[in-house]
Amino acid sequence: MGIKEWDPERIGYTKNEQHNTLDGQLDGCSSWIGSLYLTSLEASARMAEIVGETALAVEYRRIRTMGKQLQNDRLWNGEYYIQESENKPIQNYLDGCHIDQILGEWWADQINIDRNYPKSRSKKQCSRC
Repeated sequence: MGIKEWDPERIGYTKNEQHNTLDGQLDGCSSWIGSLYLTSLEASARMAEIVGETALAVEYRRIRTMGKQLQNDRLWNGEYYIQESENKPIQNYLDGCHIDQILGEWWADQINIDRNYPKSRSKKQCSRC
């Protein structure tokens, strides 16, 4: 499972069902799984470079660049990041607040990767949380 399953168009915007660490399924693109996915693309690009897979590193970064734009355009509701469901509601949080809403930003900071979302959007507490 991976890019082929969750991002078949290779645009940095996930689709389909995604099992997660809360023992549930999410559908579509969420800032939670989406931000982790974007961070993992840069981490994967760095690993690809280490083993001499330069073309693969370029492809991962291309997907991430597109995904950063798409996620910021489609998942930012003006106050906080949300989830966009593609098919059917499973255990989605949609326009609600979620404990791991932008977990990929924390992970990016931990491993010295530039953030996926503008910092100004992740430092403000939403009024619904």
